[in-house]
Amino acid sequence: MYTNYRSILQPLIASNQDVNFSHAIPVHPISKTPEIEANSFYFSHPEWVKTYFEACHRGAHFRERWLAATGTWDDKIVVDVGCGPGNLFANLGAHPSY
Repeated sequence: MYTNYRSILQPLIASNQDVNFSHAIPVHPISKTPEIEANSFYFSHPEWVKTYFEACHRGAHFRERWLAATGTWDDKIVVDVGCGPGNLFANLGAHPSY
């Protein structure tokens, strides 16, 4: 497992951002913007989120295109940054490395 991520990430992080590197994964607080609040409101309603998950990124064609472009995600390190509730990962059904 690669553990020296701080030296790689630090130059890419704006100097005014407070990133906590004391955990296994860097942590940064999320600001409560109107967009974040709306997303939270939407995904806290079971019927709405069920509709979203049933409609979004769940088709076989979508999965086949991703796998053709990236190959399987099995045993790879996958970084999910700001990608919503993980619907792409859920559709690909991989077992990435940690």
